Amino acid sequence: MSLLRAAGCAIVLAASFASAAEPRPLSQLRDLAALGADLPPQAPAVPQPAEPKPIRWEDAAEHVGEPVIVEGMIVASFANSKVCFLNFSQEYKANLTLVIFASAYDRFIPGPDVYYRDKVVQATGIVKRSERGNLELVLNGPEQLRVLSEGPPTILYWEDVTAEHAGKVVTVEGPIEEVRVSEKVAFINFHRNWTRYVAGVIFGPAIARFPASLEGAYLRQQVRMTGIVRLYEGRPEIVLHGPSQLQVVRPTGPDAVRAVDIVKSRLRVDDGDTVFYEFCSHDGITDGAGRSYSGELRLLGFDTPEVLHPEHGIFYDQPYGGEATRFAESLIRGAQRVQFVTTGQKDPYGRLLGHLALDGELLAVSMLRAGFAYEMITPYGDNGFPAQAARILKAWNEDSPIQRALRSGQEAPFQHPTSWRRLHQAKDLALSREAWTALGKKGQKELAAKAREQARRREQPSTP
Repeated sequence: MSLLRAAGCAIVLAASFASAAEPRPLSQLRDLAALGADLPPQAPAVPQPAEPKPIRWEDAAEHVGEPVIVEGMIVASFANSKVCFLNFSQEYKANLTLVIFASAYDRFIPGPDVYYRDKVVQATGIVKRSERGNLELVLNGPEQLRVLSEGPPTILYWEDVTAEHAGKVVTVEGPIEEVRVSEKVAFINFHRNWTRYVAGVIFGPAIARFPASLEGAYLRQQVRMTGIVRLYEGRPEIVLHGPSQLQVVRPTGPDAVRAVDIVKSRLRVDDGDTVFYEFCSHDGITDGAGRSYSGELRLLGFDTPEVLHPEHGIFYDQPYGGEATRFAESLIRGAQRVQFVTTGQKDPYGRLLGHLALDGELLAVSMLRAGFAYEMITPYGDNGFPAQAARILKAWNEDSPIQRALRSGQEAPFQHPTSWRRLHQAKDLALSREAWTALGKKGQKELAAKAREQARRREQPSTP
């Protein structure tokens, strides 16, 4: 035996005795391997879970079975007693859907279909295909779903938006100089040279969600356009999925807000959060043609249960809709002084925006405290009325029976009106009040039954 080989054997034997007392250091194992010694068997490696891979939600079909991270704006949602769907696209059957089953509802904020809509989120989970072949990412808890645009997005003037903002959520402000509409797409342009500057793009299926006349609503108006900047042929654009992304700028200074005294005999209550009024010339509130405004007052900051509105495709009352309407009527009837707090601004549908104050108290606050309303400041902002919005949020958080019930894990007495409308509103059946009256009781019952059947089919659990 050679001297080198004998030395190697001695080292191996010594190392073997030592191993019984303590683990071999890594350096010693390497020395043994170099001398040709047999190493002790190693434990099999434990496979580590794959790290989630950031992908575009549009590419989810390429990552079925993989853990992923996706970001995007929730532009459509649906919920019933069994499941909630959050969609990155109106074409939900062809794209990824975030799914929350009822068993996980209590882990999320109440009304996730309302809370997450129109917000940019980041979702983490495994992409799967449903039995129908649709792409899904199931959310079992809020730790899988993070809101990225919780606060107001960055506001940029339209000329300052460049390719460097691609992928970011921004609000672009400026006057609309051109509106171009075709059957498949509409462009909302800040500058006629739309090949150079940022523009808003509305694709065919979404056009119906905007005012019928895009020019009438936005042309030559100062607007704020919110969304994710993307590049098309090198220029920035923002895809608009709904009117909440395109708001006409409203004055926010204290001098812009004023209270106009209301004559109750000219005021008509339509439902718990809607009234109609005829202003006089001395009120200084005019329509687009310079005449005294006469029509609907859109009351901001709260939403009450629906009542019959055939012209809007609602053919029966939501539970508590009638009670909420009668309660609002009684409050107005009993008030000594009624005022409409407004800036004179209108929404894209031409409705005058503002708050109704009864002896100095907002109608919204009274409806919230009585348990007849949900607050709408959180999803839509203060609309230029920060002081009134603060009072509404305070009433909701401190005095609302509905909020107390939700916080304690109980069910609210009635569904959020926004969710109820998505389920029960039959826009395809809408008809004028005159046509509704002409139907007679029998025809009205038949049409209401048809609308209920549509709602029943929508409520059936199915994968989008």
